[in-house]
Amino acid sequence: MASNSAILCFFICISSMYCLANAYIIIESKNSGLVLDGNEYNVRAMPADGSIGQKWTLTPSDTGRFVITNARNGHALDVQDGCEKGNNLIVYQKHSGTNQLFYINSDGTIGSACNTDLIVEMKDSNGQLGDIQNSCSSGDVIFEIQAAQ
Repeated sequence: MASNSAILCFFICISSMYCLANAYIIIESKNSGLVLDGNEYNVRAMPADGSIGQKWTLTPSDTGRFVITNARNGHALDVQDGCEKGNNLIVYQKHSGTNQLFYINSDGTIGSACNTDLIVEMKDSNGQLGDIQNSCSSGDVIFEIQAAQ
């Protein structure tokens, strides 16, 4: 029987025509066109420039969630100081805690594994956690995940 992570990888491959798990990806806002950039400690929303800090990998966990790893430094996308609305997204040494695990939702949002009411958002050029209930009035919350060039 196939594992959950293998099944998720299969669905990602089918839905996007690319198998994006463990390949370099770009995470781009559908609204602004800005991309998640991990060139510094804090994750920022920046214009796409093809730099290595704007490339990420999705590594499936056995629970259907993903660790999103920055290609520049090998650190994971991380919710700083726990999982509260408004907390910053950073790149931090991998430890696979729930604040480093995310769901890739079919509506284009990226959900936090540590609190199902919170999603990744880019607001005022910063990556942070936003409230899924109020996502229309906040920052950019709908993303397109695509293979990096």
